Amino acid sequence: MNHYNPQMLKDVVAGFVRFVDRRHRNNEIYDAAILPFPKQTILDCCLHRLSLEKNPLIRKTISDGLLCAAFFQDGIGLEPMQNCRMDLFTMDLSSLDEQQLNRVKQTVAEHLSHLDSDKFIATLRLVQAEFKRLNDACEAIERQHETTSVVSG
Repeated sequence: MNHYNPQMLKDVVAGFVRFVDRRHRNNEIYDAAILPFPKQTILDCCLHRLSLEKNPLIRKTISDGLLCAAFFQDGIGLEPMQNCRMDLFTMDLSSLDEQQLNRVKQTVAEHLSHLDSDKFIATLRLVQAEFKRLNDACEAIERQHETTSVVSG
């Protein structure tokens, strides 16, 4: 991770959290190009700030915003993928065999005809993988804070 000064950490994290509060809607996937800062900078700053933050409410706000970053992917275009019905896709797409994946593509084609099923499935795989990675990182940082507070308490 690059070194960010404390003010930049604060500005990037606060700017991103405000952006997500205004922009992000459930069931939509956006192009990463609309983010207020480069995506990797956002990820780095949020994770770093999360590791430093003592207040659990602020950590929760940062981690919730950070998880939303998974829904910003390259190559989406100017219009977000809308009405994606994420509730229909709770399974891990990376664990599906080709036959199961074809059934998912057929379901997308039938029920979400406004989406290109191949592009949607490929993008959803990226979203799921990144969400899992970010969630795991947030949970690891939270465990670190719990351990630190037990030791110092």
